[in-house]
Amino acid sequence: MANEMSDAPDNPEKPDKPDEVKSGEDPKPFVPPAGKKIELQEDTGSRALSEALKSVFAVLKLVMLAVLVFFVGSGVFTVEPNEVAVVLRFGKPVGTTKDRVKKPGLHFAFPYPIDEIVKIPFGKSHTIHSSSCWYYETPQDIARGTLPPARNSLTPFFDGYVISADGNVFHALGTMRYRVVDPVKYVFYYKDSTNLLQNVVNRATIHAATEFNADEAIYKSRSLFVARIRELIRDTLIAQPMGIVMEDFEVKTAAPLAVKAAFERVQAAEQKRSELINHAKGRANKITNLAEGEKKRLEQGGIISSNRLVTSIAAEAKAFNDQLPYYENNPSLFKRRVLNGVLQEVMDSVGDKFFLPARGDGSSRIIHLKLNRESIRPPNREKISNDPKR
Repeated sequence: MANEMSDAPDNPEKPDKPDEVKSGEDPKPFVPPAGKKIELQEDTGSRALSEALKSVFAVLKLVMLAVLVFFVGSGVFTVEPNEVAVVLRFGKPVGTTKDRVKKPGLHFAFPYPIDEIVKIPFGKSHTIHSSSCWYYETPQDIARGTLPPARNSLTPFFDGYVISADGNVFHALGTMRYRVVDPVKYVFYYKDSTNLLQNVVNRATIHAATEFNADEAIYKSRSLFVARIRELIRDTLIAQPMGIVMEDFEVKTAAPLAVKAAFERVQAAEQKRSELINHAKGRANKITNLAEGEKKRLEQGGIISSNRLVTSIAAEAKAFNDQLPYYENNPSLFKRRVLNGVLQEVMDSVGDKFFLPARGDGSSRIIHLKLNRESIRPPNREKISNDPKR
């Protein structure tokens, strides 16, 4: 240290000047003398700049950390009940067929534009209305539930209709309820599944209308008309799987407003006719049933009477057959015995008995019978037995 201090120049603040640069020559770098140190002193501005740069870098670190946390946190998303989600990475679904659909719960995906989250309602019914074959209704008419004014002709691009098998025109409004069972097919196989389903319903309605007459589709066979539309829709969904299941389908049909009153009068007459026919059939069935019952009663009574008569005759025949040997043995005795039996039955069955013995000379007797006479009552034996005088 002492040698270094001794070798220092007398004026350390003024270092040796470099050699002057001659014109035309390249400047030479300044080389301090060997063993000498140049102490650089920082001024106040340099220290302030350094501290400012440090503060800026600290803030940048915090901002970058916050951006990173926000970037990662924004990728966390929640799938609510009654819905599923599909993550698209650069436009393509992420995952295999089994885990491609995200179920309700907490999930992670890279923020947009790397990943895109598509949420799909799942497990609940959706409803679409097909009004392309229905007459035009204003929002006020729909809210009030009133019909628009009748016009003598249909307005193009406003009033929809279908043509029936008999060449008539009527209106049909279809309503289909469906449920999503394959979200991937429902969202990604077609550009707009809702519009496609409306077109399917419209096509089926127009097709089915050509197989029914107007009065059949509106009144007589409306249930068959609706069933035919359902069948056509199911066939289309089988041929073009859309990842849905049709739960129910209903169709509201109506005649054109200008002839609606005439259709209603015809329908009322048809209903009255059907009521009269049904009433007549009911009475006919009632009378027929009564006649059938009387017939069966008479048949049963005849069978019972015939069986009773046959049984009685068979018993009498058996009795006569049993008495035949006695008759053949002594006919006169048999006759007297039978006659006595008959007389005994007759005498037992009458109240008053008169015995008239025959006269010896064989002459007849004159008998006087008192008409409306009182019957002779037998004495009360119990009273006689209780009488103390006897």
